[in-house]
Amino acid sequence: MTDADQQSLWDLALFLMKERNIVQSLLEYLRSSDDPPEAKSERLVNWEKYVGLQLGNPQIDAEAHAMLQTILDAPAEVRNIVIQKYLAQKYDGYL
Repeated sequence: MTDADQQSLWDLALFLMKERNIVQSLLEYLRSSDDPPEAKSERLVNWEKYVGLQLGNPQIDAEAHAMLQTILDAPAEVRNIVIQKYLAQKYDGYL
């Protein structure tokens, strides 16, 4: 794998992590907010715009970087274990 391939995979993983966090935040807002239904409906209709705007949020970027950096900083011999544990937790959350 070339350095360019590794950078592309990093960029993809970072984007997917940010997108996941934003969509989860949007769903949590829809579920728990006391805003009127019209406000929730407007955000839902314009969800792509909302996600697009949040992708530029430095806090979202920093959180995603930190999560991925934790995986990268793990010793090579346990990195796969860390990833599999994270994936298992996420899959279990949907069951």
